[in-house]
Amino acid sequence: MPTPPPPATARPAPKPTAAALLCVTVALVGWVSFHYARVPHTAAPRTDGPIYRVDVNAARVADLLHLPEVGPAKAEAILAERTARGPFAGPDDLRRVKGIGAKLPERLAGYLRFEN
Repeated sequence: MPTPPPPATARPAPKPTAAALLCVTVALVGWVSFHYARVPHTAAPRTDGPIYRVDVNAARVADLLHLPEVGPAKAEAILAERTARGPFAGPDDLRRVKGIGAKLPERLAGYLRFEN
């Protein structure tokens, strides 16, 4: 019987491992992040005021929640005051609402409409 050939001593080429792929991915993401961090942003933020205005005399709670600094409690209070004492004539009328002071109507004025 013939003798079998000796085992091959040459090792096969190593396959890429998950760790090697992870290193390459992290390096690529880091390079892209660094590159784009240096590029100046061309889109300037809008400075011409709000995109929409809320009609306080017709708004629902969901509409009032879009206003800055108005949460569920203030929205409910605005509706309750409007129902009890009638429509608001302007931003200063919002001061009738419990919990709204002198400054908030000034800050919200650009976001509000008052129609009957």
